[in-house]
Amino acid sequence: MKKRRLAEGFTLIELLLVLAIVGTLLAVILPRGVRVREEARYSLVRQDASEIASYVVQWGQQQTEAQLQDSPYTVVDYFMGPVDPKVAGFSSPPLVNTYTGNPAFDGVEATMPSTDQPPANPFNEVSYFNLVNNDEKAPSKKPGLLYFVSGVQVTLNQKQRVFYFIFTGMDGEWHGQMTPETPDGIRRGIFVTRQPESAKEDGA
Repeated sequence: MKKRRLAEGFTLIELLLVLAIVGTLLAVILPRGVRVREEARYSLVRQDASEIASYVVQWGQQQTEAQLQDSPYTVVDYFMGPVDPKVAGFSSPPLVNTYTGNPAFDGVEATMPSTDQPPANPFNEVSYFNLVNNDEKAPSKKPGLLYFVSGVQVTLNQKQRVFYFIFTGMDGEWHGQMTPETPDGIRRGIFVTRQPESAKEDGA
């Protein structure tokens, strides 16, 4: 007696076998595809962080050029801030330990050419300078947020202040073992600039 066949020409066992194979393949392929997509987005975050870094440095230089003639503040002071408006001639909030979506970065955004579209976080497609890309928590649960951090580096007995961008991952943690808490965790981020330690921070 012949096996009963389905209308398509397959037995039920054959059809179940095909479905099991397809399910197995999807279980292997889909997670890999998600990881590839995430890594592509993180690569964009790195590229955008490097671009924004140049405007951060430009903003810091503009602050020192715009301050009162006898103001002692350096680029480091403006990054670490806040500065005394009576001394500098204007107020300036600190950038360090904030996300680029924080209003403190409004001045950095203003340094970008008006013809250029501000780089956007690839995880939500909103400008890095938008409040959407800010958070009170560090690390944030929002992926792809750029966080400005600083550390101290001693080279040839000279103390220098280094600045990096680190960014958030998918699981409410810093991506790729980045962290603002250790020198190694900071160096895993995107380099922004290296500046001499300010006289104010040296205690002078």
